[in-house]
Amino acid sequence: MTIKALTRLNDRTVTVHARSTVIQGKRGRAFLGFYLEGLCYMSAQAQTSIQKVMPPASLKQGYDSVTGAGRSTAIVGEADEIGGTSTLQVTVATTIHELTEALGIDQSLSVSYGPIASGDQKLRFVRNLEITSSSISIVVYSLHLSRIQTLKNFSLDPHVQAPTDPNSITKFFNAYGDSFISSRTLGGEYYAVFTFFANDMQEQIKLKADLQASGIYNGVSANAEFQVNFSRVTRTATTRTNFVQSISGIENPVLPSPDEIVEFATKFTSLDQDMEAVIDFSVTGYENVLGLSAMGALAANRIYFIGDESSPGLGGKLGELIGLRNKIDSLLQTYQVYGGYVDNRLTAVRTEVECDIGAVNNQIYEWEKNPVQNFPALAFNSLKNGSPSISVSVGTFGPYGGNGGNPFDDVPDPLGFIASRTHLISVGLRGGEYVDQLLATYLRENNSWNYKHGGNGGGYKGSITIAPNSPVTAIAGRAGRYVDHLTISTSSSTLDGGGDGGNPFSTKIPAGNFLLGFRGRSGDALDQIIIVYAGFAPATWK
Repeated sequence: MTIKALTRLNDRTVTVHARSTVIQGKRGRAFLGFYLEGLCYMSAQAQTSIQKVMPPASLKQGYDSVTGAGRSTAIVGEADEIGGTSTLQVTVATTIHELTEALGIDQSLSVSYGPIASGDQKLRFVRNLEITSSSISIVVYSLHLSRIQTLKNFSLDPHVQAPTDPNSITKFFNAYGDSFISSRTLGGEYYAVFTFFANDMQEQIKLKADLQASGIYNGVSANAEFQVNFSRVTRTATTRTNFVQSISGIENPVLPSPDEIVEFATKFTSLDQDMEAVIDFSVTGYENVLGLSAMGALAANRIYFIGDESSPGLGGKLGELIGLRNKIDSLLQTYQVYGGYVDNRLTAVRTEVECDIGAVNNQIYEWEKNPVQNFPALAFNSLKNGSPSISVSVGTFGPYGGNGGNPFDDVPDPLGFIASRTHLISVGLRGGEYVDQLLATYLRENNSWNYKHGGNGGGYKGSITIAPNSPVTAIAGRAGRYVDHLTISTSSSTLDGGGDGGNPFSTKIPAGNFLLGFRGRSGDALDQIIIVYAGFAPATWK
């Protein structure tokens, strides 16, 4: 289980997180934290009480295991120190829980992304991944442990009064939390995550199988062969992807390119750790301290929030909520790329998700007020809908023209094309007696490329820009043996080129649809054109 935050070490800002938390003598879970969003059912008191919390920084310090806040110290004891080790691992993760375990972060922490206004590096990293309910991530994680500090012979500070009843337990909790830092691990870590955003669970399963067939699976050795396989699958991905990496323990590092991550991760443990970071800490519940058995009264509530080995607690449900919210947001963003689409159920479920998160925040606020009260189980109605996947209908006009030249297809996989948010941003023409060349430029994320269909004859007729607010509305022309003429119209401009041969044709992109791209045939000229368009339908839920 992992917790991270920012603290100060030798006047430098460094990263802190925790992995294995001792609660009731068992390995425990991390804090839930607060949300900036999800205020649908969140009380006004809870909203106004949200504030920045300070994470723990030293051995013995008190700790609130639900919010991740550091508290005052109520424990005395002796510190012991041993040397650390280094590890390098590869994981293929299909859920937030698997991803956060691979990064050394417990699920209950990761899905909450830490307390409000937290500047924690690793929580920002996880949040920026925007993991959805159907995404799949390749994780390369290198960890260098320089030393481990452990608290031994601990006991209650004689100047601190032990609680005996619910009121005194609450007062003790407000001052010292429900647990304390019992060990710290110092060193550095490097992690790189490449994420594929599959459209649905079926595509996710297929993608995982394809990765395994390519030699990428849990526990595979991070060697040169893995790097070759990794580079190949990431370069040829047809779905939307994201690559993010981070490092702690080294000041002003130069991060590698995706083609160099294995070499960098392998060498990381031998690099000069000039900015030692607290990369792990463990906590122990106060009920395990002699004289503090009364604190066991809130142990069940702690498990309700952050879980234990048998149950993920509220944190597990938060993981599902975040995955669902990110998936809905991803679909809504895809709609916007192609000019927008109104999916009433999708937006309604998005509101339900915020309401469920708000209900969790209410309970966290109540925990802060009285940690020994009874907390009713939440319904999580939004999760009963399942997970959405994009629904698309694809149509074509044509073919127009002859059978000369060689075939081309800019849109071999329309659904993958749309899932990766690949879209047409401009079209150019060269022409004389006929259309000599069609130049189509596409954009995916921040990468653009163009396809030239035809030769370099004729004169350049210019280009037309295609955007969500200026979509292609109609394509007309003339065609016979070749595509003799083309007129491409958007809502704001027109591109025209070619001669007067052939027979006329005229098409209009149906209302609610958008031009996706082109297919056809070409050689020294544009021999044939097929116009590919698509439209959205309400998302399907499974």
